[in-house]
Amino acid sequence: MILVLICFLLSYRVSGEKVWFSETFPDEKSIDGWIQSTFNGDKQGEFKIEAGKSPVNPIEDLGLKTTQDARFYGIARKISEPFSNRDKTLVLQFTVKFDKTVTCGGAYIKLLGSDIDPKTFHGETPYKIMFGPDICGMATKRIHVIFNYKGQNHLI
Repeated sequence: MILVLICFLLSYRVSGEKVWFSETFPDEKSIDGWIQSTFNGDKQGEFKIEAGKSPVNPIEDLGLKTTQDARFYGIARKISEPFSNRDKTLVLQFTVKFDKTVTCGGAYIKLLGSDIDPKTFHGETPYKIMFGPDICGMATKRIHVIFNYKGQNHLI
């Protein structure tokens, strides 16, 4: 599975409220602050910054790209300060571009707790929010939205 994560944005925005995190991957060095998981050893795939296949603008279309099919991918970056969205709107968004037809795979973004070690991030790592496309064959083509509340996952 090859995908390009073009933009990752974590913010709550109501009347000009604070943007807590934003990443557009404007150049190859923008990956430097991110920590790639090593949990799956030699089955772990590597990321790179690239515009992907058929970019409209090779500079503005740069994004985080997976480099190999049939690998596990995990990458994380800590937000510089803790935040709470209690009684506020939270916007968590990203853009995915598949350069190839996906037969089975997912491209999720997960909002993790501050206690998570990005180096050991994997599919079963606890999260607060998870969403993104899930594709497997002709039968499964959906967008997952899952909230974790008091240790229970709630699929929307």
